[in-house]
Amino acid sequence: MTTVSVVFQMIAFQSDYVLEPVLAALLPYGKVIATEGPVRYWQERGCVTSSDQTLKILQRRLGIENVVSGIWEEKDKMMNAALHLIPPETTHVWMVDADEYYPPALIVKTLATLDQYDSVNFLPLTFFGGFAHVLGGFERTAPWTRIQRWHVGARWQTHRPPTILAPDGKPYRQHRPRQSGEEFYHYSYVFPQQVKNKVEYYNATMGGVIPNYFQEVWLQWVLGDEGERRRIELKYDGVHEWLPARRGACFPSPFEGKHPPAIAERLPELRQRFNEELTEVRA
Repeated sequence: MTTVSVVFQMIAFQSDYVLEPVLAALLPYGKVIATEGPVRYWQERGCVTSSDQTLKILQRRLGIENVVSGIWEEKDKMMNAALHLIPPETTHVWMVDADEYYPPALIVKTLATLDQYDSVNFLPLTFFGGFAHVLGGFERTAPWTRIQRWHVGARWQTHRPPTILAPDGKPYRQHRPRQSGEEFYHYSYVFPQQVKNKVEYYNATMGGVIPNYFQEVWLQWVLGDEGERRRIELKYDGVHEWLPARRGACFPSPFEGKHPPAIAERLPELRQRFNEELTEVRA
């Protein structure tokens, strides 16, 4: 049996919402490295580093030596900027976004059989408009590749989708993949400013986003009564920012589970921040 050595890798910018518990969950199980800073789109709007607590949290939790901070052309270059921090004995890299929480039990279970696989997929449990609803449709069922095998000299071909090429030139996700069926907690469409920034960036760099999505879909859904929410959902075949023709149905539904303890204990302050941001974007 091959000894598994995992490195968790993250890129981050203006991403401090659940960053503390995300990092705390990862650190007992492997080295965590991160790249921080704005891509060109945000540089052109005057940004040179995160204006929230992102960089401070990363440096405090990971150590300054494990964080690369700078300005970047795009996210692919952000991923490759930290390659020198990956030890040569590393067998797998686990890409984690700053809003993705993996429960320790899931990490332990995944690592137990990881030597058998060259890639592992998970399913996102994506929260929408706060902490009480999750997205369905393709957002709930499409597997996301998050773990891939690593070898000395490897590089990230792309960040979206996360792609590392095997020595034969094919993505590692085509070599011995594991469709785990396990869910991680994805706090991606929760906070007003978080969503506003995400959609603005996607629309400018990729297109295919519902026009004025933040104001006319996300914000109106959050503020609306049951009838207004249903009207919005039917108009756009759900509430995801991509145009319906591009992504299929994506309706929200009430979250019937429990948040992980590390998130649940922070919910009062997270809800307060949600309300403060909601007041700001409505002003």
